[in-house]
Amino acid sequence: MEKGKFFKNNLIYLVSIVAGGLIGYFFHFAVSRQLSVEQYGELQAIISLSLIFGVFFSAFSFFAVKNSAVFSLHGDREGQVIFLDFLKSKIKKGVLGFLLIFLLALPFVKYLLHLDGYQGIAVAGLSVIVSFYAGLYLNSLQGWSDFLALGAIGVAAVLIKVLSGYALALFFPNASAVMWSLLISATASWAMARFYFYKKWEKPKNSTADSVWREKYFSGTNFKKNFSSILFFSLGLALSSNADVALVKNIAAGQIAGYYAALGVLGKIILWLNLAIISVLFPVACSDGYAGKPASKRAILGSYGLIIFISLPIIAAYYFFPDFFVKILFGQKYLVFASNLWLFGIMAFWLSLLTLESNLALARQEFKSSLVLFASVILMAAGVVSARSDLRAIIIYISGAFFVSWGLMLFLNLSHRYRFVPKEDNLQL
Repeated sequence: MEKGKFFKNNLIYLVSIVAGGLIGYFFHFAVSRQLSVEQYGELQAIISLSLIFGVFFSAFSFFAVKNSAVFSLHGDREGQVIFLDFLKSKIKKGVLGFLLIFLLALPFVKYLLHLDGYQGIAVAGLSVIVSFYAGLYLNSLQGWSDFLALGAIGVAAVLIKVLSGYALALFFPNASAVMWSLLISATASWAMARFYFYKKWEKPKNSTADSVWREKYFSGTNFKKNFSSILFFSLGLALSSNADVALVKNIAAGQIAGYYAALGVLGKIILWLNLAIISVLFPVACSDGYAGKPASKRAILGSYGLIIFISLPIIAAYYFFPDFFVKILFGQKYLVFASNLWLFGIMAFWLSLLTLESNLALARQEFKSSLVLFASVILMAAGVVSARSDLRAIIIYISGAFFVSWGLMLFLNLSHRYRFVPKEDNLQL
Protein backbone atom coordinates (compact mmCIF):
# COMPACT_ATOMS: atom_id res chain seq x y z
CA MET A 1 0.00 0.00 0.00
CA GLU A 2 1.25 3.47 -0.87
CA LYS A 3 2.38 5.68 2.00
CA GLY A 4 -0.27 8.32 1.22
CA LYS A 5 -3.08 5.79 1.05
CA PHE A 6 -1.98 4.12 4.30
CA PHE A 7 -2.12 7.35 6.29
CA LYS A 8 -5.32 8.43 4.50
CA ASN A 9 -7.01 5.20 5.59
CA ASN A 10 -5.73 5.76 9.11
CA LEU A 11 -7.19 9.27 9.13
CA ILE A 12 -10.55 8.17 7.73
CA TYR A 13 -10.97 5.27 10.11
CA LEU A 14 -9.63 7.18 13.09
CA VAL A 15 -12.13 10.00 12.48
CA SER A 16 -14.97 7.46 12.31
CA ILE A 17 -13.73 5.76 15.48
CA VAL A 18 -13.58 9.10 17.27
CA ALA A 19 -17.07 10.01 16.07
CA GLY A 20 -18.42 6.59 16.99
CA GLY A 21 -16.59 6.69 20.30
CA LEU A 22 -18.01 10.07 21.24
CA ILE A 23 -21.50 8.87 20.41
CA GLY A 24 -20.86 5.52 22.08
CA TYR A 25 -19.78 7.13 25.31
CA PHE A 26 -23.18 8.75 25.54
CA PHE A 27 -24.39 5.17 25.97
CA HIS A 28 -22.36 4.85 29.18
CA PHE A 29 -23.20 8.43 30.14
CA ALA A 30 -26.93 7.75 29.84
CA VAL A 31 -27.07 4.17 31.08
CA SER A 32 -24.78 4.52 34.11
CA ARG A 33 -26.97 7.28 35.50
CA GLN A 34 -30.07 5.12 35.29
CA LEU A 35 -28.48 1.97 36.77
CA SER A 36 -27.01 1.34 40.20
CA VAL A 37 -23.25 0.80 40.48
CA GLU A 38 -23.83 -2.93 40.93
CA GLN A 39 -26.13 -3.17 37.90
CA TYR A 40 -23.68 -1.22 35.75
CA GLY A 41 -20.91 -3.59 36.81
CA GLU A 42 -23.15 -6.52 35.86
CA LEU A 43 -23.85 -4.96 32.45
CA GLN A 44 -20.15 -4.55 31.72
CA ALA A 45 -19.40 -8.09 32.92
CA ILE A 46 -22.04 -9.53 30.56
CA ILE A 47 -20.72 -7.48 27.65
CA SER A 48 -17.15 -8.62 28.35
CA LEU A 49 -18.25 -12.23 28.60
CA SER A 50 -20.18 -11.98 25.33
CA LEU A 51 -16.95 -10.89 23.62
CA ILE A 52 -15.20 -13.95 25.03
CA PHE A 53 -18.09 -16.22 23.97
CA GLY A 54 -17.78 -14.76 20.49
CA VAL A 55 -14.21 -15.97 20.11
CA PHE A 56 -15.20 -18.68 17.59
CA PHE A 57 -16.76 -16.02 15.41
CA SER A 58 -13.90 -13.58 15.91
CA ALA A 59 -11.62 -16.30 14.51
CA PHE A 60 -13.78 -16.31 11.38
CA SER A 61 -13.40 -12.52 11.31
CA PHE A 62 -9.60 -12.73 11.30
CA PHE A 63 -9.85 -15.48 8.67
CA ALA A 64 -12.16 -13.31 6.53
CA VAL A 65 -9.92 -10.23 6.71
CA LYS A 66 -6.73 -12.20 5.94
CA ASN A 67 -8.20 -13.83 2.86
CA SER A 68 -10.22 -10.82 1.70
CA ALA A 69 -6.95 -8.89 1.61
CA VAL A 70 -5.72 -11.46 -0.95
CA PHE A 71 -8.76 -10.90 -3.19
CA SER A 72 -8.21 -7.15 -2.84
CA LEU A 73 -4.55 -7.56 -3.81
CA HIS A 74 -5.70 -9.20 -7.07
CA GLY A 75 -8.75 -6.95 -7.55
CA ASP A 76 -10.99 -10.03 -7.74
CA ARG A 77 -14.46 -8.87 -6.72
CA GLU A 78 -16.23 -11.95 -8.06
CA GLY A 79 -13.93 -14.21 -6.06
CA GLN A 80 -14.62 -12.15 -2.93
CA VAL A 81 -18.38 -12.71 -3.21
CA ILE A 82 -17.94 -16.44 -3.78
CA PHE A 83 -15.53 -16.63 -0.84
CA LEU A 84 -18.07 -14.92 1.42
CA ASP A 85 -20.77 -17.40 0.37
CA PHE A 86 -18.27 -20.18 1.12
CA LEU A 87 -17.76 -18.83 4.66
CA LYS A 88 -21.50 -18.56 5.30
CA SER A 89 -22.06 -22.14 4.15
CA LYS A 90 -19.32 -23.42 6.46
CA ILE A 91 -20.48 -21.57 9.57
CA LYS A 92 -23.98 -23.09 9.92
CA LYS A 93 -22.82 -26.03 12.02
CA GLY A 94 -20.65 -23.69 14.05
CA VAL A 95 -23.63 -21.49 14.90
CA LEU A 96 -25.66 -24.50 16.05
CA GLY A 97 -22.71 -25.76 18.10
CA PHE A 98 -22.29 -22.34 19.69
CA LEU A 99 -25.98 -22.23 20.65
CA LEU A 100 -25.78 -25.66 22.27
CA ILE A 101 -22.62 -24.85 24.25
CA PHE A 102 -24.00 -21.47 25.20
CA LEU A 103 -27.27 -22.89 26.53
CA LEU A 104 -25.43 -25.54 28.54
CA ALA A 105 -23.11 -22.89 30.00
CA LEU A 106 -25.88 -20.49 31.09
CA PRO A 107 -26.30 -21.80 34.67
CA PHE A 108 -22.54 -21.80 35.21
CA VAL A 109 -22.17 -18.26 33.84
CA LYS A 110 -25.01 -17.00 36.01
CA TYR A 111 -23.38 -18.50 39.10
CA LEU A 112 -19.85 -17.39 38.17
CA LEU A 113 -20.77 -13.73 37.66
CA HIS A 114 -23.48 -13.61 40.35
CA LEU A 115 -26.09 -12.43 37.83
CA ASP A 116 -29.66 -11.58 38.76
CA GLY A 117 -31.15 -13.69 35.97
CA TYR A 118 -30.68 -15.36 32.59
CA GLN A 119 -32.19 -12.75 30.30
CA GLY A 120 -29.14 -10.50 29.92
CA ILE A 121 -26.67 -13.25 29.07
CA ALA A 122 -29.19 -14.94 26.73
CA VAL A 123 -29.63 -11.70 24.78
CA ALA A 124 -25.84 -11.37 24.71
CA GLY A 125 -25.62 -14.76 22.98
CA LEU A 126 -28.07 -13.68 20.27
CA SER A 127 -26.11 -10.46 19.83
CA VAL A 128 -22.91 -12.45 19.28
CA ILE A 129 -24.50 -14.47 16.47
CA VAL A 130 -26.04 -11.46 14.69
CA SER A 131 -22.80 -9.49 15.10
CA PHE A 132 -20.93 -12.35 13.48
CA TYR A 133 -23.09 -12.26 10.35
CA ALA A 134 -22.68 -8.49 10.21
CA GLY A 135 -18.95 -8.96 10.74
CA LEU A 136 -18.52 -11.17 7.69
CA TYR A 137 -19.51 -8.25 5.47
CA LEU A 138 -17.62 -5.68 7.55
CA ASN A 139 -14.46 -7.83 7.59
CA SER A 140 -14.65 -8.08 3.81
CA LEU A 141 -14.73 -4.27 3.63
CA GLN A 142 -11.71 -4.15 5.94
CA GLY A 143 -9.83 -6.60 3.76
CA TRP A 144 -10.48 -4.32 0.77
CA SER A 145 -9.48 -1.25 2.86
CA ASP A 146 -12.91 0.35 2.35
CA PHE A 147 -12.61 2.21 5.64
CA LEU A 148 -15.01 5.01 4.70
CA ALA A 149 -17.95 2.61 4.45
CA LEU A 150 -16.71 0.60 7.42
CA GLY A 151 -16.60 3.73 9.57
CA ALA A 152 -19.98 5.06 8.40
CA ILE A 153 -21.75 1.78 9.22
CA GLY A 154 -20.01 1.63 12.59
CA VAL A 155 -21.07 5.17 13.54
CA ALA A 156 -24.68 4.52 12.52
CA ALA A 157 -24.80 1.28 14.54
CA VAL A 158 -23.41 3.01 17.63
CA LEU A 159 -25.99 5.78 17.35
CA ILE A 160 -28.76 3.16 17.27
CA LYS A 161 -27.25 1.46 20.34
CA VAL A 162 -27.18 4.73 22.27
CA LEU A 163 -30.77 5.68 21.48
CA SER A 164 -32.20 2.23 22.18
CA GLY A 165 -30.01 1.76 25.28
CA TYR A 166 -31.10 5.05 26.81
CA ALA A 167 -34.78 4.30 26.16
CA LEU A 168 -34.48 0.85 27.72
CA ALA A 169 -32.53 2.11 30.76
CA LEU A 170 -35.05 4.87 31.30
CA PHE A 171 -38.04 2.54 31.49
CA PHE A 172 -36.33 -0.68 32.64
CA PRO A 173 -33.31 0.28 34.82
CA ASN A 174 -31.49 -3.04 34.94
CA ALA A 175 -28.61 -4.68 33.08
CA SER A 176 -30.71 -7.39 31.42
CA ALA A 177 -33.05 -4.92 29.75
CA VAL A 178 -30.24 -2.68 28.50
CA MET A 179 -28.55 -5.66 26.83
CA TRP A 180 -31.34 -5.62 24.21
CA SER A 181 -29.81 -2.43 22.78
CA LEU A 182 -26.77 -4.46 21.70
CA LEU A 183 -28.98 -6.90 19.80
CA ILE A 184 -30.86 -4.03 18.13
CA SER A 185 -27.58 -2.38 17.13
CA ALA A 186 -26.11 -5.64 15.81
CA THR A 187 -29.20 -6.26 13.66
CA ALA A 188 -29.00 -2.77 12.19
CA SER A 189 -25.29 -3.20 11.49
CA TRP A 190 -25.94 -6.51 9.70
CA ALA A 191 -28.67 -4.95 7.51
CA MET A 192 -26.54 -1.94 6.54
CA ALA A 193 -23.36 -3.94 5.88
CA ARG A 194 -25.16 -6.55 3.77
CA PHE A 195 -26.93 -3.90 1.68
CA TYR A 196 -23.70 -1.99 1.00
CA PHE A 197 -21.65 -5.10 0.26
CA TYR A 198 -23.98 -6.45 -2.43
CA LYS A 199 -24.32 -2.98 -3.90
CA LYS A 200 -20.54 -2.77 -4.43
CA TRP A 201 -19.81 -6.50 -4.95
CA GLU A 202 -22.47 -7.95 -7.24
CA LYS A 203 -23.15 -11.67 -7.11
CA PRO A 204 -21.47 -13.47 -10.05
CA LYS A 205 -23.72 -14.79 -12.80
CA ASN A 206 -21.42 -17.74 -13.52
CA SER A 207 -21.91 -20.18 -10.63
CA THR A 208 -19.41 -22.65 -12.16
CA ALA A 209 -16.56 -20.41 -10.95
CA ASP A 210 -17.09 -21.46 -7.33
CA SER A 211 -13.84 -23.35 -6.91
CA VAL A 212 -11.60 -21.18 -9.10
CA TRP A 213 -10.70 -18.73 -6.32
CA ARG A 214 -9.30 -21.51 -4.12
CA GLU A 215 -7.17 -23.06 -6.85
CA LYS A 216 -5.99 -19.64 -7.99
CA TYR A 217 -4.94 -18.05 -4.68
CA PHE A 218 -4.83 -20.73 -2.00
CA SER A 219 -3.54 -23.86 -3.71
CA GLY A 220 -2.10 -26.21 -1.10
CA THR A 221 -3.57 -24.23 1.82
CA ASN A 222 -5.26 -26.31 4.51
CA PHE A 223 -8.14 -24.05 5.54
CA LYS A 224 -9.20 -26.26 8.45
CA LYS A 225 -5.73 -26.28 9.97
CA ASN A 226 -5.33 -22.58 9.33
CA PHE A 227 -8.68 -21.77 10.91
CA SER A 228 -7.98 -23.96 13.94
CA SER A 229 -4.78 -22.02 14.59
CA ILE A 230 -6.61 -18.70 14.17
CA LEU A 231 -9.32 -19.91 16.55
CA PHE A 232 -6.74 -20.66 19.23
CA PHE A 233 -5.16 -17.24 18.65
CA SER A 234 -8.56 -15.49 18.79
CA LEU A 235 -9.39 -17.15 22.10
CA GLY A 236 -6.14 -15.87 23.59
CA LEU A 237 -6.71 -12.34 22.25
CA ALA A 238 -10.34 -12.24 23.40
CA LEU A 239 -9.42 -13.42 26.89
CA SER A 240 -6.50 -11.03 27.24
CA SER A 241 -8.64 -8.08 26.11
CA ASN A 242 -11.86 -8.82 27.99
CA ALA A 243 -11.32 -11.24 30.86
CA ASP A 244 -10.29 -8.53 33.31
CA VAL A 245 -13.84 -7.33 34.02
CA ALA A 246 -15.15 -10.89 34.42
CA LEU A 247 -12.26 -11.78 36.76
CA VAL A 248 -12.87 -8.73 38.94
CA LYS A 249 -16.63 -9.38 38.95
CA ASN A 250 -16.02 -12.95 40.10
CA ILE A 251 -13.39 -12.27 42.76
CA ALA A 252 -13.91 -8.75 44.08
CA ALA A 253 -16.94 -7.19 45.78
CA GLY A 254 -19.84 -6.05 43.58
CA GLN A 255 -19.13 -2.34 44.07
CA ILE A 256 -15.42 -2.75 43.31
CA ALA A 257 -16.38 -4.51 40.07
CA GLY A 258 -18.68 -1.61 39.21
CA TYR A 259 -15.96 0.98 39.81
CA TYR A 260 -13.44 -1.10 37.86
CA ALA A 261 -15.87 -1.44 34.94
CA ALA A 262 -16.51 2.32 34.83
CA LEU A 263 -12.86 3.36 34.99
CA GLY A 264 -12.01 0.56 32.55
CA VAL A 265 -14.45 1.98 30.01
CA LEU A 266 -12.70 5.36 30.21
CA GLY A 267 -9.25 3.80 30.11
CA LYS A 268 -10.07 1.69 27.08
CA ILE A 269 -10.94 4.79 25.07
CA ILE A 270 -7.23 4.61 24.28
CA LEU A 271 -7.52 1.02 23.09
CA TRP A 272 -10.59 1.71 20.95
CA LEU A 273 -8.88 4.63 19.23
CA ASN A 274 -5.73 2.60 18.67
CA LEU A 275 -7.74 -0.28 17.21
CA ALA A 276 -8.39 1.98 14.22
CA ILE A 277 -4.64 2.13 13.60
CA ILE A 278 -4.25 -1.62 14.10
CA SER A 279 -7.21 -2.37 11.80
CA VAL A 280 -5.60 -0.40 8.96
CA LEU A 281 -2.21 -2.10 9.46
CA PHE A 282 -3.56 -5.67 9.61
CA PRO A 283 -4.76 -6.13 5.98
CA VAL A 284 -1.56 -4.43 4.75
CA ALA A 285 0.54 -6.89 6.75
CA CYS A 286 -1.61 -9.80 5.51
CA SER A 287 -1.10 -8.77 1.87
CA ASP A 288 2.64 -8.48 2.43
CA GLY A 289 2.73 -11.89 4.11
CA TYR A 290 0.77 -13.50 1.27
CA ALA A 291 3.16 -11.97 -1.28
CA GLY A 292 6.11 -13.40 0.65
CA LYS A 293 7.34 -9.99 1.71
CA PRO A 294 8.11 -8.77 5.23
CA ALA A 295 5.71 -6.23 6.69
CA SER A 296 6.64 -2.67 5.79
CA LYS A 297 8.89 -1.04 8.37
CA ARG A 298 7.33 2.31 7.49
CA ALA A 299 3.82 1.01 8.22
CA ILE A 300 4.86 -0.60 11.50
CA LEU A 301 6.77 2.40 12.80
CA GLY A 302 4.03 4.71 11.56
CA SER A 303 1.45 2.70 13.51
CA TYR A 304 3.60 2.78 16.64
CA GLY A 305 4.03 6.52 16.26
CA LEU A 306 0.29 7.10 15.88
CA ILE A 307 -0.50 4.93 18.91
CA ILE A 308 1.98 6.84 21.06
CA PHE A 309 0.72 10.17 19.69
CA ILE A 310 -2.87 9.23 20.59
CA SER A 311 -2.20 7.57 23.93
CA LEU A 312 0.18 9.83 25.83
CA PRO A 313 -1.94 13.02 25.78
CA ILE A 314 -4.99 11.09 27.00
CA ILE A 315 -3.00 9.45 29.80
CA ALA A 316 -1.68 12.88 30.82
CA ALA A 317 -5.22 14.29 30.84
CA TYR A 318 -6.37 11.36 32.98
CA TYR A 319 -3.50 12.02 35.42
CA PHE A 320 -4.12 15.74 35.85
CA PHE A 321 -7.93 15.91 35.49
CA PRO A 322 -9.35 12.53 36.56
CA ASP A 323 -12.36 13.93 38.42
CA PHE A 324 -13.49 15.87 35.35
CA PHE A 325 -13.64 12.82 33.08
CA VAL A 326 -15.17 10.48 35.64
CA LYS A 327 -17.80 12.97 36.80
CA ILE A 328 -18.83 14.10 33.33
CA LEU A 329 -19.37 10.54 32.11
CA PHE A 330 -20.42 8.54 35.15
CA GLY A 331 -21.39 11.07 37.80
CA GLN A 332 -20.50 11.89 41.39
CA LYS A 333 -20.88 8.37 42.78
CA TYR A 334 -17.83 7.10 40.81
CA LEU A 335 -15.37 9.76 42.02
CA VAL A 336 -14.13 7.73 44.98
CA PHE A 337 -11.53 5.95 42.81
CA ALA A 338 -11.08 8.63 40.13
CA SER A 339 -7.41 9.27 41.02
CA ASN A 340 -6.56 5.85 39.56
CA LEU A 341 -7.90 6.72 36.11
CA TRP A 342 -4.45 7.31 34.57
CA LEU A 343 -3.45 3.77 35.53
CA PHE A 344 -6.35 2.46 33.44
CA GLY A 345 -4.99 4.56 30.57
CA ILE A 346 -1.56 2.96 31.00
CA MET A 347 -3.20 -0.46 30.99
CA ALA A 348 -5.00 0.31 27.70
CA PHE A 349 -1.76 1.61 26.16
CA TRP A 350 0.14 -1.62 26.83
CA LEU A 351 -2.86 -3.66 25.69
CA SER A 352 -2.88 -1.63 22.43
CA LEU A 353 0.78 -2.44 21.76
CA LEU A 354 0.20 -6.10 22.64
CA THR A 355 -2.73 -6.21 20.20
CA LEU A 356 -0.66 -4.59 17.44
CA GLU A 357 2.20 -7.08 17.79
CA SER A 358 -0.29 -9.94 18.04
CA ASN A 359 -1.89 -8.90 14.74
CA LEU A 360 1.52 -8.69 13.07
CA ALA A 361 2.26 -12.23 14.27
CA LEU A 362 -1.09 -13.47 12.98
CA ALA A 363 -0.54 -11.79 9.61
CA ARG A 364 2.55 -13.93 9.04
CA GLN A 365 0.81 -16.96 10.59
CA GLU A 366 3.07 -17.15 13.64
CA PHE A 367 0.71 -18.97 15.96
CA LYS A 368 3.20 -19.32 18.80
CA SER A 369 1.92 -15.84 19.65
CA SER A 370 -1.18 -17.55 21.07
CA LEU A 371 0.92 -18.90 23.92
CA VAL A 372 1.98 -15.37 24.82
CA LEU A 373 -1.66 -14.25 24.89
CA PHE A 374 -2.65 -17.09 27.19
CA ALA A 375 0.33 -16.28 29.40
CA SER A 376 -1.02 -12.72 29.72
CA VAL A 377 -4.35 -14.11 30.94
CA ILE A 378 -2.62 -16.27 33.56
CA LEU A 379 -0.58 -13.29 34.77
CA MET A 380 -3.71 -11.15 34.86
CA ALA A 381 -5.69 -13.73 36.84
CA ALA A 382 -2.85 -14.17 39.33
CA GLY A 383 -2.75 -10.42 39.85
CA VAL A 384 -6.50 -10.12 40.47
CA VAL A 385 -6.40 -13.01 42.95
CA SER A 386 -3.47 -11.42 44.78
CA ALA A 387 -5.00 -7.95 44.97
CA ARG A 388 -8.63 -9.04 45.47
CA SER A 389 -10.53 -5.91 46.54
CA ASP A 390 -7.66 -3.40 46.27
CA LEU A 391 -8.65 -1.57 43.05
CA ARG A 392 -5.33 0.23 42.62
CA ALA A 393 -3.33 -2.98 43.06
CA ILE A 394 -5.64 -4.83 40.64
CA ILE A 395 -5.09 -2.37 37.79
CA ILE A 396 -1.32 -2.24 38.42
CA TYR A 397 -1.10 -6.03 38.23
CA ILE A 398 -3.19 -6.16 35.04
CA SER A 399 -1.19 -3.37 33.42
CA GLY A 400 2.03 -5.19 34.33
CA ALA A 401 0.70 -8.39 32.75
CA PHE A 402 0.08 -6.59 29.46
CA PHE A 403 3.51 -4.93 29.55
CA VAL A 404 5.32 -8.23 30.08
CA SER A 405 3.23 -9.92 27.37
CA TRP A 406 3.90 -7.10 24.89
CA GLY A 407 7.63 -7.46 25.55
CA LEU A 408 7.44 -11.20 24.88
CA MET A 409 5.38 -10.69 21.71
CA LEU A 410 7.76 -8.02 20.43
CA PHE A 411 10.73 -10.31 21.09
CA LEU A 412 8.98 -13.14 19.23
CA ASN A 413 8.30 -10.95 16.19
CA LEU A 414 11.73 -9.34 16.07
CA SER A 415 13.43 -12.73 16.45
CA HIS A 416 11.51 -14.00 13.44
CA ARG A 417 12.16 -10.92 11.31
CA TYR A 418 15.87 -10.73 11.88
CA ARG A 419 16.41 -14.46 11.83
CA PHE A 420 14.58 -15.28 8.65
CA VAL A 421 14.76 -12.07 6.61
CA PRO A 422 17.97 -11.80 4.52
CA LYS A 423 20.34 -9.09 5.72
CA GLU A 424 19.82 -6.92 2.66
CA ASP A 425 16.08 -6.92 3.40
CA ASN A 426 16.34 -6.19 7.14
CA LEU A 427 15.74 -2.51 6.58
CA GLN A 428 12.20 -3.41 5.42
CA LEU A 429 11.51 -5.45 8.55
